[in-house]
Amino acid sequence: MSCFSDRILIFYGTCGHSLGNIEKHFEGLGCQLNFLKDDKGEIVEDCISAALGGNDAYAKTMSKGAGTFYLTPMWASGWKEFPKEIISEHDKNYLKRYGRVAKINTGLSHGPDFDENVRNFARFFNLKIVELQGSKKIAEQSYMEAKKFP
Repeated sequence: MSCFSDRILIFYGTCGHSLGNIEKHFEGLGCQLNFLKDDKGEIVEDCISAALGGNDAYAKTMSKGAGTFYLTPMWASGWKEFPKEIISEHDKNYLKRYGRVAKINTGLSHGPDFDENVRNFARFFNLKIVELQGSKKIAEQSYMEAKKFP
């Protein structure tokens, strides 16, 4: 894609710093790369951080909501189809320790089955559903920044 583009916006975070310096991994491409960044200019931790409005909002939410599993649309749509080892009794008991599952309302549609999938997930793991207000701010501001030409 870098051969055909002036810029590429990477919709990916550092995922808990497991990717190290993600910007360094892409040095030397034929175009500029932009990443989802918060108001401080830091690459967001992950999709949950992006949906909540940035790394600070994520940290604040995590500190208030210890024991919360953040269910993304991908997880919600396919959790029953994962190999049985992933939903073993150990994992089932482990997830029950969370106590809550969070749905983040960003104003985007997650498909017609998202709410039902979350309810089924919560029921299966005996979790309470909590709804959090999120935003599209990170994606929108990162897109606008990527659209700027030098």
